Parts: sequence; structure tokens; C-alpha cells
Amino acid sequence: MSEVAKYSFGFIFSILILATYGCAVPVAPTGGEPDRSGPKLASTQPASGTVNFTERVIQFSFDDFVDRSSFARAFRIEPGIATPYEIKWRRKTASIHLLSPLPDNTTVVFTVGSELKDTRGNNLNSPLEIAVSTGSEINSGEALIRILPLPGISLPDDMRVFLYKLPYELDEAAFYLGQADTSGTVTFKYLADGEYASFLVQDVNRNRIWDPQREYAQPTAQRVYVVEDGDLDMGVAYYAQPDTVSLRVTSVGLFSKRRLRVEFSKPVRYSPGSNVLLEAIDSELPISARMLFVDTNDPNVAYFHTETDLSDTLNYKLLSDSFKSDAANTLISDSPEFQGSSEPDTSVVRFHTHLTQQGVRNTEPLIIQYSGVLENTLVADSVQVLVNRETDDDFLIADTEMNILRLTPTVPWNSSDSYTIRVWDPDSQRHITLTTQILDNSDFGELSVTIADSTMFNIPMVLKISGENTDNIALESTFVGSETITDIPVGLYSVIVYPDPDGDNKWDPGTINPFRQPDPIFVNAAVPVRGRMTGEIVVDFD
Repeated sequence: MSEVAKYSFGFIFSILILATYGCAVPVAPTGGEPDRSGPKLASTQPASGTVNFTERVIQFSFDDFVDRSSFARAFRIEPGIATPYEIKWRRKTASIHLLSPLPDNTTVVFTVGSELKDTRGNNLNSPLEIAVSTGSEINSGEALIRILPLPGISLPDDMRVFLYKLPYELDEAAFYLGQADTSGTVTFKYLADGEYASFLVQDVNRNRIWDPQREYAQPTAQRVYVVEDGDLDMGVAYYAQPDTVSLRVTSVGLFSKRRLRVEFSKPVRYSPGSNVLLEAIDSELPISARMLFVDTNDPNVAYFHTETDLSDTLNYKLLSDSFKSDAANTLISDSPEFQGSSEPDTSVVRFHTHLTQQGVRNTEPLIIQYSGVLENTLVADSVQVLVNRETDDDFLIADTEMNILRLTPTVPWNSSDSYTIRVWDPDSQRHITLTTQILDNSDFGELSVTIADSTMFNIPMVLKISGENTDNIALESTFVGSETITDIPVGLYSVIVYPDPDGDNKWDPGTINPFRQPDPIFVNAAVPVRGRMTGEIVVDFD
């Protein structure tokens, strides 16, 4: 090969390597412990706070490679300026090229929201901002608000705070768009003096304009006034939209002529006596099916046992209004039809769950759930009981109903005694030792709730108590002036109190159009209940 040929080959090979390198998609190196920290800002150009800004390029440089498509979704220009732009990349730096000049004498904020991810999928912890002014001064007003979901409700990822400067039109884009950081705090900086209104909006359309037909919204607070160099705390806005999506049946499978496997569109919860109703097509006679249990690995799936055989010559469907989801959503009537079966139930009954393992006291029974109907007395007759290591066949009375074994003490439980209770598992052909806690008065306390404002002392109030560490215990009461709730298991609870003048048991989050402020609400997410003690809560709505 000639020298020229060798040179040409080497040159072309070098060009191919460079082209391949230049076209490669940046990825994070692999190996070691996974990095779960979000992107971090290395530098910006210009620096935030720059005045008399006339350039057309803004740069965000990061400490690591970021997901470029998420940057495009997260980037915005405020206050609601419709300036066209292009985003160009050079390794870890995003350059925003403005295609038209910014308005004169205006404070402009270039924001990257927390939708931004790195190449490992980790989100930005809190929004990033570059604030500049095309004039000689930069706005210095600041306001913050905390967005918290009520206990038991999740805050959607697309929830935003729309901030409007008065006067405003709802069919126009919000002046400012706020997004909560990991603590739920939304901070608005570089605001001009003036009066503002803020709304909490599920910004599905991502266009900063509230769509009443598609997007949930509620006012966050009363209108506020921002002043130069002011630091305004707008308080807490509670997100209150519950899960209202109807429960649906996605599939029904028959294991036998009386055993159903039903898959729902969302999680369901077992409660004693839970039933669904079925009916044969072209028949008005409903058939009841008792819930046996919820699948441990899939809370959307539950198993049922019908009160009568389902004929293999008929088609059936589940009726609406006969069952509710874990979030209390009613089953709607578009259940798929399914054919009955003539197959006998050959599945082996097995021990499923000890439903009272959280504890019992006095003469409360132990409740044990099996996977199928207990059709004979074998399980009830096989119970073994030791009290203080001595066999005591008379201490518990065993009875069965459907798939439930109930063990009721003949004398009250005593927390100073030791109990060993074994129940029979037909599947494994062995006894299973139950673990339970014997409770006494030291395991329960009280909460006393009093309304602080004497002018509201005669208004009906709703009190809701819920706790994560006590099997999601939920207590609800309506009272006037004050209320004491007794026999609450020891633990940490969320307490909600709000006025209910209409008697509908619902908190009114207000409306945007026409504007109506939210009703007062008191929320304390960390109320301790201590044994044999009465905790006092003074409800102040201010």
C-alpha cells in the first residue's frame, strides 16, 4: 500500500471515530452504588441578578449529564412572556437562544422546574432560576406558600400554583407558575409590587391557562399584596381533591362453579362481610358473592365465593353500587360478562391472614382468615391453646363462618398472662402459631378537641382522626364547641377539623370562578396519643 493510501485510510478512520463520538448520546458511567441525587447546577450565564440585560443567550451548566427532553419540558420564562426560543446543547450545558428581544424595563426569570431529570432518572430537588432585568433595577418582592395534600390524598405530579397580578383574566396565561420543592414549598421571587391572586391548578394542558373542563383547581388563599423587598408568607394551602375515579371490573375468572377471581381497576380492601352482587343476563334475580380475601401480591385482585352455583349455561355480570374500592369509589356497571361453570371447587384451603394480630383486649375474639370456605369442623376442632404454658381447652370457643375462624375467650384476656395459640393449616397439614398482642388500658388514650374562636363555638365541626402506624385507624365525629374521643390506640395520628354548616361532612376548598375562599381548616399531621392520658388540641383556624 502506498504512503498516500495509508495516510488517506488513517485520516478517514480518524474522521469516523470523531463522528461517532460526536453523535453519541451522553450517558452516565456505570458501576458502583446507584446515584440517587438529582442534577446540580454548576454555573449560569448570565449570573442571576444581572441588570440592563440585552443578550439573546442564556446558559445553564450542570455537574452531570441531564435528560435533554426533560429539560425542554421543565424550562419556562416568566412572567408569562411569549418569547420564542431554541434550546441547543453542548455536553452538560443548555443554551437558550431567544429569537426575539425581551420587553424593556422588565424583570425576567428563566426557570427550570423539578421535572428536570439526570440520565439516571433522578429529579431536580427544587427549581432553578436565573433572574435578569432589561432595565436598571430588578424586582425584589418575594412570596412563598406551602402546598400540602390532606391526609390520605396524594398530590399529583402536575399540580402547580398559578400566580396572577390583578387585574387578570382567567383565559389568559398565568403571570407566574410555581412548583413545589420536596418539602411542598412554592417560592415566587423577583415579583413586582402589586396585588396578586393564586390558585392551585392541575396543569394537565401545560399551558398556564386553567381549563375548567379538564383541570382541577382551587384557590389557595385570600388575595395578597407584595411590596418591594418584602418576604410574604402566604401560609399553607391544602390540596383536597379525593380520588373520584369510579371502580371498574377489568376481568373475571372462575376457578369453579362458586369461586371467582375478580380483578378491579384499583386497589380494594377486605372488610368482614364484604359482598358483591351478580346477576344472570336476562334475569332480575341477584346472586350474592362473599369476599374471601384480597390477593397479598396484587391489591387489585380479590377472591369471592357465591351463595349458589353459577350455571355453565348462563352468562353473568357484576352489578354496580354493590361494592366500593379502597378509596370508597363505587363500582360502575360496565362489568364484563362471563360464563358460569360446572367445575367443582378442588382448590386446597390454606391459612391466609391473622386479621387481629395488631392486638385484642377484654373479650374480643381472634379472627383468622382462610383462602376458602371452611366446610367442616376440622379447623375449629384442631385449635390448640396454652395459657402460661399449660394446655387450656376451655379458654377459647372456636366457630367458623365462610372462610373465617373466630376464637372468642371465655374470660377476658390478661396482658400479664402468656398465650400460645395454634391453628390448623389444611394446605401444609400442620399447625401455625399465631402472634398477637394482648392490650390493656395502658395501650389506649384520649384526645380532647376544643375550638379556640368563641364566635365559632356553635358551628357544627367535623373531626377526622387517622393514623398510619395503627392499621390506618379512621375515626370521624361531628361536634359543636368541643369533643373528647376515647379508646384510641396509642400511636401518632393526623387530626383534621373543619366547619360543616351545610351538614354534608365535606370540607369546602372554595371556587375560582366565581371566586370563593376556602373554608377554614385545621390540620395537625403529628398528634401523639399516649396510654391512659388525654391529649388536648386547641383548634385555631388563624
